[in-house]
Amino acid sequence: MIKEFEEWLVFNNKITGRKLSSSSAYKYARAIENISFDMLELGLFNYSFYINDSIKEVEKNIELIKSNDYFVRKDRIGHNMYSVALNHLICFLQDKH
Repeated sequence: MIKEFEEWLVFNNKITGRKLSSSSAYKYARAIENISFDMLELGLFNYSFYINDSIKEVEKNIELIKSNDYFVRKDRIGHNMYSVALNHLICFLQDKH
């Protein structure tokens, strides 16, 4: 799913209205994997938060992530790259359904 997300970022980005470079798409895709790993390590989830058939459930998981203190600090240090990656992920999942 991450590879498909990365390709979607390059060819069909609805947030910015423009296509992203392969390098930017790669970084956002890795950000999603890093967020998932961090949240698993912190015990927030027992599985990767984005692996779910329900978009509503993924959106709920993302809201939990965005309210997590560790995530907020990491996102601030990363100049909001992680929250932007999550926003891209929501658009991607909405496009898939």
